[in-house]
Amino acid sequence: MRTLFTLVLFIVSTASSISPLSQGSIVVDGNGTQLTYTDSGAPDSHPYTTIFAVNGMGFNGGIFSKIQTLAPSRQLRIVAVNRRGYAGSTPFSTYEQNVILNGTADQQAEFSRNIGVELLMFMDEFIQDHNISVFNGDKNSAGGVAVVAWSIGNMAGLSAIAHIEDVPEATRSRLASRIRSFIMQESSSNALGLPAPAQNWVPLDISDPTIPAAQQYTAFAQWVTAYFDHGNLSSRDPDVISWVVPSSFTPFTIFNMTVSQYNTIVDTSINPALDADQLALAPVLEANYRASNFNSTLRGLLPHMENWFITGTRSASFGPYCIWVVEDDNAAAGGGFVNFMTIDGVNHFMHWDDPELTLSVYQSMILS
Repeated sequence: MRTLFTLVLFIVSTASSISPLSQGSIVVDGNGTQLTYTDSGAPDSHPYTTIFAVNGMGFNGGIFSKIQTLAPSRQLRIVAVNRRGYAGSTPFSTYEQNVILNGTADQQAEFSRNIGVELLMFMDEFIQDHNISVFNGDKNSAGGVAVVAWSIGNMAGLSAIAHIEDVPEATRSRLASRIRSFIMQESSSNALGLPAPAQNWVPLDISDPTIPAAQQYTAFAQWVTAYFDHGNLSSRDPDVISWVVPSSFTPFTIFNMTVSQYNTIVDTSINPALDADQLALAPVLEANYRASNFNSTLRGLLPHMENWFITGTRSASFGPYCIWVVEDDNAAAGGGFVNFMTIDGVNHFMHWDDPELTLSVYQSMILS
């Protein structure tokens, strides 16, 4: 199913509608590995749906703070999970860094598996700690859990779904009775382990080593937040995509942040190259992507889960391109495994620039 989502909202916000975010961390294995998070808290009305949102490259979970503050008014609870190395989550060890760069195929597969299992254990512990309700099977009612994996955060999100068999039975049962939606928001094809097109460009070493190393992430943080003027995307022609040059007429998302917001959200505590380096684990990433989406036996372990891929019409090139790739894979698998939505006028950071619209998009997928 393919949907073009266009929505105009006229909303008056009041101070009383904004709730403070709580912070915490959860230990996810026997080695003391922890993942930090912020939590919008439980809405006053029950049941409500809990969304676990997984951050992308270079931007920690603070990028979800705007939708978190609005979540309770929508019968939503949003938990922004910080991936390893971000905002106090346990950094990768020297051994793990070596595995990313130089490990054997088996070592890299184990590394990816561990990342996925850590996220599953995080969700299960949060579910137990906060008595998160099961999904009753009624697609039109709230309750249960959705997972939003944003951008390169799909590496962790897809690994979690792909390794649902690798957690204890009690954990698997709790997750299976609650997970109702898995949303791939604006992934790149290489985060799914699939080849990037020849036209692909980002201001990092993987595309342009001429940019001085000390300036690459500043350049990336600007470029990826831009708006792009693509051609007719319905043509599915890669030549209509603006691969490099953003629009000259729409301010980048980063220009809508204060210095304080930028310094809080743009996370320099992790070397962004460690995220980019993980893209080299293509065979493992592809196996996770295909298992999570197209393996009927594995999908049967999460019987309520509906999978979605969403992108914006003005996002950086990798989002509009990747939706075509996943559409083709879905068709080749017989169709019906993944639903698709293209949101008109938004870029890679719709949850920051248009939080009301973003929540409406999420709810349209969760309640479907």
